[in-house]
Amino acid sequence: MLVSHINKFIYVKPLKAAGSSVEAWFQKFCLSEEDRRKLPQKVWDTKRDGTKHFKNENGIIGGRMGGYSRKFPPHARLKRLKKIVGKEKFNEYFKFSVVRNPWDRIVSMYWWKHKNKAGNFKEIKKHFNEWITKDKIRISVKNDLELYTIEGEFICDFYIRYENLDQGIREVCDLLGIKDIDLGRLPKHKSGHRRLNKHYSEYYEPETAQIIEDEYSVIIDHFGYSFEKKE
Repeated sequence: MLVSHINKFIYVKPLKAAGSSVEAWFQKFCLSEEDRRKLPQKVWDTKRDGTKHFKNENGIIGGRMGGYSRKFPPHARLKRLKKIVGKEKFNEYFKFSVVRNPWDRIVSMYWWKHKNKAGNFKEIKKHFNEWITKDKIRISVKNDLELYTIEGEFICDFYIRYENLDQGIREVCDLLGIKDIDLGRLPKHKSGHRRLNKHYSEYYEPETAQIIEDEYSVIIDHFGYSFEKKE
């Protein structure tokens, strides 16, 4: 999570959708020039970044990775963010987040949960489909909806699409009047866990693809996602 009183924005950090990378890139806009110079180099390091939560008159940065904070949790839901910043600022500030094709996102989540899983793709696919049917996918859906909606209403002013990340960041910066755009410094946090270079559609059986479609129907319909097979 990020709150910038300087640029008047709130960043709602998603799960497994480049959330940490986007957060690390935008956090400098929650800081004064003096505080920016104090940012440790490890903020850009995808393996060592343990940013602790931070709050002053310029903004709030939620704890990241090893710097987790209960007071300012990294994936604070919208209702929690509203309490943190207050109703007036919450309604006034520009709110944005990142969305990702749910079928692709679930594959990413699988690898996050099973970082050390070994085997060939046939074995991985079998385990993946068993995981979908046995794991509590509905909990994941509930968490996602609480990140994007309040009482069923999508709240953010802009949603960066993971599939067009750079373009989305540029659009957000344009809407906020931010000129300092150097996407060469966009870190790639938590991106090395998917060991097998396969299109997400290759992981699914028809039954499990349907489970994701059913459970994520609100997000799929709102953002127009579909299950795309590799050409």
